[in-house]
Amino acid sequence: MNRKGFTLIELLIVVVIIGILAAIAIPKFANTKGKAYIASMKSDLRNLVTAEEAFFADSVKYSTNVTSKVGGTCPAPAAGQVNWCPTTGNNVTTLNAAGGGWDASITNNNLVGTALVTCSIYINEAADPLGIATTPPPLRFVRQRSHRLGAFAKSHITAKTRTALHGRPQASYRNPLSHKVLQKFSEGGITLASIGVQWGGTGPPSQQHPIGGAVMNRKGFTLIELLIVVVIIGILAAIAIPKFANTKGKAYIASMKSDLRNLVTAEEAFFADSVKYSTNVTSKVGGTCPAPAAGQVNWCPTTGNNLTGPAVAGGGWNASITNNNLTGTALVTCSIYINEAADPLGIATTEGAPACK
Repeated sequence: MNRKGFTLIELLIVVVIIGILAAIAIPKFANTKGKAYIASMKSDLRNLVTAEEAFFADSVKYSTNVTSKVGGTCPAPAAGQVNWCPTTGNNVTTLNAAGGGWDASITNNNLVGTALVTCSIYINEAADPLGIATTPPPLRFVRQRSHRLGAFAKSHITAKTRTALHGRPQASYRNPLSHKVLQKFSEGGITLASIGVQWGGTGPPSQQHPIGGAVMNRKGFTLIELLIVVVIIGILAAIAIPKFANTKGKAYIASMKSDLRNLVTAEEAFFADSVKYSTNVTSKVGGTCPAPAAGQVNWCPTTGNNLTGPAVAGGGWNASITNNNLTGTALVTCSIYINEAADPLGIATTEGAPACK
């Protein structure tokens, strides 16, 4: 048989393979973004704890009046305001202060509807009013089914993909020239050669194809078909894997920037008590965070992040941070400086704003 194209079964198999690969890759990619959004919300609430404690050190009370409750807008703090702003995309939904304590919750613009996630925290209160956080200061989050249904205890995002194939494609070959037709041809003096038909194969005409040979009985795939499938899988993997890796890299960079913002708040809180900045932080290695000793800046980096510095001189300070997963050719360093002329590493260009390179 002279085949110049693909059969329907071959095309269906390729489509099914592409669908399966997409069903595997897309939820993985979406789940990674969701984790990054949740990490940013948790980081913002940790920042808020530090900012509220700094405000308490000056005013002997907590406050619900923060610089901004909407991510992406962060004006200069007014007198009597807690110097804190959420990350772009995050929004404070509740912030209450009563009885010598306070509680707050936060959401993200990208996690809404059935994927809604709310993070909350409470300080010096009997319990979290929303019932999400269980012990201060660790943060817990809950995913809600919808706006009408309540929260249910799930701390991860899952996706199920079901692929169903109904029936099995079948192919049948039918000989349009039966024995009766051939008999009529013979009776009329017409031969197969005279009408341009030549039988091939060794079986009777009813088991042969009328154009050039026996019906092909295929029980497997040809080499070219397998190669095509392998090439398609390779192309899809080449597209999906860099996207996935890039998303993880962005999440690592976001965590480093968040840690440096936390460090700014912690240093300012220390300055409010000691009228100086300090190089002595609770920990410089992510994943280890002991109780702060006297004279230490109460700050620890996120797991996987490692701090270099801070270096204190001339009434200001600077610091840089790296991540264990961004090394070698993928090395990224984030830095920040406060009350200095410029960043010694030349990475950050604006005072108080972390930058990465």
